[in-house]
Amino acid sequence: MASLFARAEALQAEIEQTKIDYIAIAIVMCESGGRHDDTWGDNGKAYGIVQYHEATFIEHAEKAGLHNADWKDKEHQLMLLKWAIENGEGEKWSCYQKVLQVAEEIGL
Repeated sequence: MASLFARAEALQAEIEQTKIDYIAIAIVMCESGGRHDDTWGDNGKAYGIVQYHEATFIEHAEKAGLHNADWKDKEHQLMLLKWAIENGEGEKWSCYQKVLQVAEEIGL
């Protein structure tokens, strides 16, 4: 019986990770269409695949403990987006609420 509960907990964790991945991908597609290099938004204030504002990127990097983070680095942006979603900072993106609504509609 204990192994059944352990498997159920593992499945729940997997579902939660799938939801976070879905939300991250949907935000990326909404914000940048999946493009990174030379992708500017918000009148030149936001950059890259995640459309991070530099100040928000620095704030998230500090909170996440990501040292030597580079605002224009694609992998750093994606890593911090997932961190932000997991830590209640998703509201920083204008697409977040719409993405959450769709996630709920499809059962995530």
